[in-house]
Amino acid sequence: PVSLSQVAQSENFRFFGNVRVGSDVSLRELRDTYDAVVLASGAPGEKSLGVEGEDLPGVFSARRFVGWYNVHPDASDLLVSPFLQRGDQAVVIGHGNVALDVARVLTKRVEALEKTDISKQATDALRNSKIRHVHVMGRRGPAQASFTNKELRELLHEDGVVAAVDPKEFEKGMTNASREEIKDSRAKKRSLELFEKMAENWGRVESGSLDPDERVVQIRFLLSPVRIEAGDAGGLGVSLQRMTLEGAAGAQRAKGEEGAAGGVERLGAALVVKSVGYAVEPLEGLPTSGGKGKSPPVPHTAGKVEVEVEVEEEGDDSKEAGGRTTTEEKTLCPLFVVGWLKRGPSGV
Repeated sequence: PVSLSQVAQSENFRFFGNVRVGSDVSLRELRDTYDAVVLASGAPGEKSLGVEGEDLPGVFSARRFVGWYNVHPDASDLLVSPFLQRGDQAVVIGHGNVALDVARVLTKRVEALEKTDISKQATDALRNSKIRHVHVMGRRGPAQASFTNKELRELLHEDGVVAAVDPKEFEKGMTNASREEIKDSRAKKRSLELFEKMAENWGRVESGSLDPDERVVQIRFLLSPVRIEAGDAGGLGVSLQRMTLEGAAGAQRAKGEEGAAGGVERLGAALVVKSVGYAVEPLEGLPTSGGKGKSPPVPHTAGKVEVEVEVEEEGDDSKEAGGRTTTEEKTLCPLFVVGWLKRGPSGV
């Protein structure tokens, strides 16, 4: 394979940095100038929960939180340290690997973090953190969670961290349809085995028989946030709707519980991290699907976005002035999308 450094040595290669497409230069200008344009800008935006209170101080998007501990320029102004000292619980909303990464950073021993490339500002803040219990939650069950087995396995073997699952929540999420969904998937069967091992730790968590320096990452199922409020002592209160799964295998949907078994659970939290996915940012001249269903974020055929044809008018088209309109069709250069812009924000 050819490396980037080898490509950069070509006389046909030019690099332009510190340029924002859409403000410093338009997509139209690029398509006017070059023979082809390939967009590989990913999905730098973030999805929202759409609930009251998600903009309160102490509620962070995973993108910004990860940027904070990696010293990304876009997150350089993020103030996290005070929220780490407001209480002993944190809530991470999402059932993917990024959510687990956030939970591990919040609970991992600082001595171990210092051996990684995490920033010093983050380790200094985490050294004084009071967080001892992180709830990682999603609205569906174990069979639908998007964690990879590698990440789950590493969490189980994290020194000083107890990975736990409430057996009741686990069983409630394993509907007959869920068991049907995983019956032919070795990877999903393995992930359920890992969840079951975490369920074996629940007794220690429930009884409070943990070592003083141990921290808990609890993976929770069938819970959906409905409201975030400013709580006591500067903390946050997260209201969670209990959910149930309905539908056939492969088409189950989470629905709020009703009746005596239903209700809302309220958790106190020092901070909340939203890890519910990334989104494509709008760009003038780039058609999008609006994020509906499972369609790709940008409509395309094998990566090629439909070529636009512009009609330019010249002359005076006023009949009273006796003018005449001339039109000229201008075909812009081909436009392509790759990566997350092509398939949506999943994987690497």
